[in-house]
Amino acid sequence: MKKWIKRIFLTLLAVFVVIQLVPVDRTNPPVDPAKKLQPPPEVEAILREACYDCHSNETRWPWYSYVAPVSWWIANHVQDGRRGLNLSDWADLKPGLEDTQLNGQPYTAVEYKRKILSDMETDMQEGRMPIASYLLIHHDARVTPEQYRVVSDWLDGVMSQGSK
Repeated sequence: MKKWIKRIFLTLLAVFVVIQLVPVDRTNPPVDPAKKLQPPPEVEAILREACYDCHSNETRWPWYSYVAPVSWWIANHVQDGRRGLNLSDWADLKPGLEDTQLNGQPYTAVEYKRKILSDMETDMQEGRMPIASYLLIHHDARVTPEQYRVVSDWLDGVMSQGSK
């Protein structure tokens, strides 16, 4: 019985060591300050803590993002987050062919950015963002009601003026 347990343990250990050799893309593409979303400093601090790790090219890669299989999961989350909304590329954000208004008309770039900001506010308000799995380890990313009000007030102001 003990040989069997030892054999299983050594096999699992060998698999764990081998999977560390699988490459994972943890790059942070360069950030052009002119293309970033430009919120006021107090809003940027909140977004940086709650959103930037998955939704920007300024991801902080903690030590556990270098240990497989967790590294695969984290890299996938970051890729999906950047694909959905990359705050580092705000100036380049444009609607895709599938992005249409309720009346079936395509969005203009400004209308689309307003929609994204509105969705961002709704996701924060309803607790969908930051995602629960991120909050398990990053307790400081939890958006407090006061922080939500700060972001919401800013978003309301931006949406009433237009989104550059």
